[in-house]
Amino acid sequence: MSSNLLEKSKVSICPGLYCGYQNNSTNCGGCQRGYRVNNEKICQLCNEPLSLYNFMYIIFMALLALSFHWYCINRLRKKKQREFTFVKQTILYFLSILEIIVAFIFTLLTFPPIGKLTFNTCQVKLFSDFYPIFHNPIVNYRKKLRCSYEVVYPLQSAIFILYTYASLIMLFIRPFFIFIIHQKFISASIYSALHFYPCLLVLHALCGGLIYFSFPILTITSSILLNAIHFTFIANGESEWIPFLRKLCGNIQNWIIYFIHIILLLCGVISLTQVENEYHFMLLPIVFLPGLLYILLYKFTGTNTIRPIGN
Repeated sequence: MSSNLLEKSKVSICPGLYCGYQNNSTNCGGCQRGYRVNNEKICQLCNEPLSLYNFMYIIFMALLALSFHWYCINRLRKKKQREFTFVKQTILYFLSILEIIVAFIFTLLTFPPIGKLTFNTCQVKLFSDFYPIFHNPIVNYRKKLRCSYEVVYPLQSAIFILYTYASLIMLFIRPFFIFIIHQKFISASIYSALHFYPCLLVLHALCGGLIYFSFPILTITSSILLNAIHFTFIANGESEWIPFLRKLCGNIQNWIIYFIHIILLLCGVISLTQVENEYHFMLLPIVFLPGLLYILLYKFTGTNTIRPIGN
């Protein structure tokens, strides 16, 4: 009876959306790391297993860094066409994939339960969970009560750690390859990554909540658009269907890019549906539909009217 009265008094006394009481304390404030306030204004340990949606969110942020890597590698090849061969480009592709995969595994192993390829999380309930700093209450219109902490633990810190691991692994692996194969072309890719990783960290810090709630739609939309743009560049103004298919099938790089777009679309569909029942599994084969529709309806796309800028 007394404990119920205590909880009722805490609900009425402790203000704010994210302020609570830690370990039966009478001081109202922010929760410790790894805790979040519940409906009774008690700081509760985050012990929920990693959901599929949260797992796909971390994968999306890892793929975002990987896409920046590949964009910089392609830009590097265009600038140094004579020195930068397809073999060198492929080496950098595989190095970037290796770095992101190892960083992703290390990130999962970092948080409790430590040593397992998963971690416990706090349930994300509201968009404001990513921005508790804007919800610090003002007591009696005088004193601001600081209740800012990682409410969505560890989804915010996990991305920072992921990018930090990826940067450190890159700084270890790529100079090692420079020493082994005596190729200085790798150093240019290191400098570009050291520029965009801080940008990704700032983007995550400012827009983490927006990305979290919109990344399935962003992934689906971007994969479909990128697939259409890729096929348009392959066509290069070709009006006939057979020559277009020859260009598409005759280059292994086109197939690699196409399957990357399929993987992106698959990640978006899985994130959106979370594969909760057997009907959602029936939606997975539609990832091949955009590419097939483009190929079948190629004659009606009018790619021969598209010309590069400057021509």
